[in-house]
Amino acid sequence: MLNFSNAPPADPRGVALELMRTPPFKPMKAIVTSDDLVGCETHFYRGRTTPHDQIDCQPCIDGMPFRWHAWLSALLHGHRKHILYECTAQVAEKFVHYRNEHGTLRGCMFIAQRPSKQLNGRVSIEMQKANLDTINLPVAPDIRKCLSIIWNIALPELHIADRIKDTPRINHHANPEHQPGTAQGNGRLDLFPKPQNLHD
Repeated sequence: MLNFSNAPPADPRGVALELMRTPPFKPMKAIVTSDDLVGCETHFYRGRTTPHDQIDCQPCIDGMPFRWHAWLSALLHGHRKHILYECTAQVAEKFVHYRNEHGTLRGCMFIAQRPSKQLNGRVSIEMQKANLDTINLPVAPDIRKCLSIIWNIALPELHIADRIKDTPRINHHANPEHQPGTAQGNGRLDLFPKPQNLHD
């Protein structure tokens, strides 16, 4: 029997937020709404970012390198647009330092910009604690669910290790002591508990 409706069904994974990176031509000012960031290794493959979820994924087979990226939710300054902010490991280290100092990322006001004005130029970022007595922040989304919508991945496939206090760093070398689903010694947050890529 057909089930007609006047609106599309709601995605059980939640609301999809727009993913944004630091723009090249003007600074991005925002306040973090999530308590923490979430990160994993990704490929830039066929014009878009995709997760590196297994050692023999198609981008790996095609010889594409992977990099660690992180995401957090943030409220853009000026028009209260709730977004997912994507950054590299180098920028994420600054957020981890702030989190370790303040106990949370929520309420972290940051200004990110690319001094070179280039699309993939180095990101410069400044942070300070916002006065939350004068700002009404929205409830933070589940970042993993947001990514599952962007990447079209079923929720049961998603996994995240326990919160890691160390700074995330990139390590492209295999770790023979790696156990799926556990925290890595290099301080990464692993979204997909699969073996590491053996390519440099």
